[in-house]
Amino acid sequence: MGNISKYAAINTKVKAMEKQLLVNEDYVKMLDLPSVASVVDYLKSETYYGRYLPADAGEDIGNLEGVLKKHLFSQYEKLFHYFTGDDKKFFNVLFMRYEIENLKVFLRVIIRKESLQRISDHIIIPEAYSHIDYTLLNDAKTLDDIISGLEGTPYQKIIQMFKDEEEDKLMFYMEMNLDRLYFNALRSNVRKLDRENSRAIGEVVGRNIDMLNIQWIYRGRRFYKISQEELLNYSLSGGKYFKYDQLKEMCYKEKLSEIEALVRRSPYGTIFESVPDFEVFLERSMERYIYNYFNALRLSYPMTIMEPMVYMHRLEYEIRDLITLLEMKRYNFSAEQGKKFLVRHIK
Repeated sequence: MGNISKYAAINTKVKAMEKQLLVNEDYVKMLDLPSVASVVDYLKSETYYGRYLPADAGEDIGNLEGVLKKHLFSQYEKLFHYFTGDDKKFFNVLFMRYEIENLKVFLRVIIRKESLQRISDHIIIPEAYSHIDYTLLNDAKTLDDIISGLEGTPYQKIIQMFKDEEEDKLMFYMEMNLDRLYFNALRSNVRKLDRENSRAIGEVVGRNIDMLNIQWIYRGRRFYKISQEELLNYSLSGGKYFKYDQLKEMCYKEKLSEIEALVRRSPYGTIFESVPDFEVFLERSMERYIYNYFNALRLSYPMTIMEPMVYMHRLEYEIRDLITLLEMKRYNFSAEQGKKFLVRHIK
């Protein structure tokens, strides 16, 4: 009875919030619309996003992305006060992921010299929940300015450690090690949850680690020419299926096609059964797998922390798909082309 009383209130809240989420029919209709503006009009008039999109929301996808991401965090915030004890600490670590995504935005602006107007629009998590002083980062002109602005945070050491790497590899190293920091903290806090929650969340985390390792190894070899030794050293432990020996085998494959073949033979091989281009659809295929796996897990672990976890990820993938859909409209993708790039499977 303990878990029933513990999670009854939040699960009731989650079910009410889930009723607002988009359904396949919404995506089918939006895929057939002719422009960014028509998709925005549909979201305003036919979905619950009408409450959150500003009246003057136009075709500036960067601005729309910022609005949608801030909505994502506002929904998480509604659930946060339901948690206590180790559950609350665990969700605090989940916030860390969004803090790291914010930091990556600033790093890309400096390292890749990307131009982002109104960078504050891309900040997912507000300062009240963050270790980072975004005012300092917003004024940064160099990587050293970023490092100074991160004083007192767990991120400063990582950025400092890799700041003198080759420019073409710099962002990869920093992203990889920031993600390592997050997953190490996540695994540590999962172990503190009660047995049923720890088992359920551990299943998801293990699979997420596998996915991240596959992407790192493939991208590291394909785009950054990272050595096999380095890739193995930086790989995350704690994966569900890809343990040290499997990761070593993947890192030391001579050809990218051999890495692809190894993944296709793994327990994740079914992800790629109908995927002709492994590289193009690697990330999307993995996201689709996790999306579907979350929905299956909630049936196995009722009245646990899984219900809010599933909702949070469903909303995150929904917003990711909306941003993808808006980009596709900008570049005049057909509906059939567009379906291929969505996390949600639309027939």
